[in-house]
Amino acid sequence: MDFSDIKINLDIPRTMTLDGLRYLGALARTVPEGGTIVEIGPLYGSSTWVLSKNAHPSVRIVSIDTWEPQDWIPRRLPEAPAFGLDAFRAFVADCPNVEPIQGFSPACVQGWSDRVDLIFDDATHGDPGFSENINFFLPHLREGGIVCGDDFASGWPDIIRVVKKLATDWGTWPEVAGRVWAINKFGAKSGHDTVYERLPGRTGGDLYLEAEMASGTRIATPPNVWCGALHGNDTILALGARRADGTDPGVRVQGQYADGRETPLMDLAAGARFDAPLANIRFELAEGAAREHPLSYQATEVDPVTGKSMNTATARAGAWIQTGREGTVISGIRLN
Repeated sequence: MDFSDIKINLDIPRTMTLDGLRYLGALARTVPEGGTIVEIGPLYGSSTWVLSKNAHPSVRIVSIDTWEPQDWIPRRLPEAPAFGLDAFRAFVADCPNVEPIQGFSPACVQGWSDRVDLIFDDATHGDPGFSENINFFLPHLREGGIVCGDDFASGWPDIIRVVKKLATDWGTWPEVAGRVWAINKFGAKSGHDTVYERLPGRTGGDLYLEAEMASGTRIATPPNVWCGALHGNDTILALGARRADGTDPGVRVQGQYADGRETPLMDLAAGARFDAPLANIRFELAEGAAREHPLSYQATEVDPVTGKSMNTATARAGAWIQTGREGTVISGIRLN
């Protein structure tokens, strides 16, 4: 997918990844004119600015936060100004469609009755607070609306658990880019099988992935999002891909095992199978293959003993992924 025209303000202090902000900007563009976005936990307003500048100007953005000082904020963002509503207002001063509400959500909005097109939660990362926020606003989310949030990561198991259950209940799956997760309300019943189908920036060269896991599970995902057992203790044993336009993706994959052995380069269109869990992986374009944008990828690596996982940095075509810990294996892939 091509997110090159997504607007981001790098001057606003943030904890979100750039990949996550770009994905959030694309999600904002799905909101119809005159629609409503509810954002919980905007911090200094980095995500708020992205929502405001990438949605239609007529879209209303309601941002809810206590804006009370927290010990972790100056530790994590030492160069940021004093945290509070005044700082937030200053950073989003050029966003006239933003309406801040100060207080603890959902207690501060108990009288809410408006329909919502997009919910973005980056507030409380554990239960019961996380579930309380999601469950309060879900009845107000229109059918076909999107619920999303940040930090779908191993450090926040309640987010992973709640999001996966919600996706299952709606007959779909969470689509995750960076650490931002998104679910289309009611999945195919809403007229859209995936969130991806509603995003701007789609190209014919976007890659659908399918993975076969050591557990026997098969996982198929739309372009740009994670495929595999993201933050789960399972490993990829086979991988395939197809282009959105149905043509040959022209991408080859090579794996490396824990003992240093390397597989031959294999064509993703035909499917690649591995003899054992992979310790590393790389992708490259086949000779003569063309793409609308550069090939990039990252992996989730999991420790099979502890079950702890982490995402790697993004690599470019031809490069091995820089894994972070010895003894980990590849459990998820994001190919763009």
